[in-house]
Amino acid sequence: MDEKMIMLLIPILIIEFALKFYCCFKLYKKDFVKTLNKPVWFILIIAINLLGSVAYLIFEDRHE
Repeated sequence: MDEKMIMLLIPILIIEFALKFYCCFKLYKKDFVKTLNKPVWFILIIAINLLGSVAYLIFEDRHE
């Protein structure tokens, strides 16, 4: 990979990791999860790149 491509990927990776951290922290602080249980959400957030975090924000946050 050339340097230009790496410079384009760095902001995307930072945003992705920040979103994962935010979702995991929010999941940890919740007492009760309505749609799936906490371990399943944690695996989805960590294992599926961006879609796991977005799915958590869409499906779980609207129940608050």
